[in-house]
Amino acid sequence: MAKIETAIILCSGSHNDSKTPMALAESHGEILLEKNINKLLNAGFKNILIATTDKNELFDQFLTKKKYNSSLIYTVTEREPLGSGGAVKNILLSHSIDNALVLNGDTYPHFDLKDFMQFHHLNGFTHSIALKDKKYSITDETIQFKDVKELAYLGACIVSQESFNHTHLNKFSLFDDLFILLQKDNLGAYIAKKNQCK
Repeated sequence: MAKIETAIILCSGSHNDSKTPMALAESHGEILLEKNINKLLNAGFKNILIATTDKNELFDQFLTKKKYNSSLIYTVTEREPLGSGGAVKNILLSHSIDNALVLNGDTYPHFDLKDFMQFHHLNGFTHSIALKDKKYSITDETIQFKDVKELAYLGACIVSQESFNHTHLNKFSLFDDLFILLQKDNLGAYIAKKNQCK
């Protein structure tokens, strides 16, 4: 199984109907995107792609201001909104990326990303999703969706190009569409420890 060295941060929404994207909003005195990038760098990721649908100039300005290496951390802007699933599918295929960790840009993962990746690799999962509670049935740590509304998704997953063989759609959601299809195909359910989640 190929080592995961690429991360994708999904940054599409704006903060409270303002002009500021949620990923560029402050969280406890820090810019959320900066916190996520630093967490990914500390976890050993070599490439970080910031997926945007608009306001890409704000993200480019932010990355330049913070002096991140532009060959390793950069924005990828959709020509039209594709949904979270469509955006990730497009990036993996167009950039020839085998697999990636995907984070929602409007949340911060309060759990150990290295532990999540180790869980994924050791169990030989094709795709994995990070969850907070056990409000669903689990068999050998493979998720079985009973009620999507009961799931406490932590905004992080691991997918590969193979993950998208299950849909021919180009516009779709990771959570509402793809994960439902993947539950029958080796989808790992990583349960973050309670003391890690806030």
